[in-house]
Amino acid sequence: MLSLRRGGLVIRLITPINFKIMKASDNMVERDTVVSRQQKKHSWNPYTSDVQRFSIYPRIQAPQEDSLKPGRILTVEIGDVDKHGNGVVNYKGTRIIVYNASLGSKVRIRITRVNGDTAYGEILETLSEADERYQ
Repeated sequence: MLSLRRGGLVIRLITPINFKIMKASDNMVERDTVVSRQQKKHSWNPYTSDVQRFSIYPRIQAPQEDSLKPGRILTVEIGDVDKHGNGVVNYKGTRIIVYNASLGSKVRIRITRVNGDTAYGEILETLSEADERYQ
């Protein structure tokens, strides 16, 4: 570290890239600014800025998918069964647990409760039963 004293200012060279301009005082604690060569050279970075803001094309809003809320009705096929005998469905990244559903059956369900990435549903109507019977 190299220090230069000019009048009331002290310039400390920390590295070849960064330097600090400080007010000259007895304890040298006060700092005014930290300046680097990269900050002086590039104040605007095209790779981290909002490029869409400068586009001549209009923004196209993607359609918002309805999230799983209590009361929503879905038609799903049961793909797995948990240790309690309830059907388990993966629907758009959300795990839905359906009470009293058999593996392989296609059912219409109503979402009753949502906890984070797990939802619970009840059977409204059974559209098709599983092809195989389990004992």
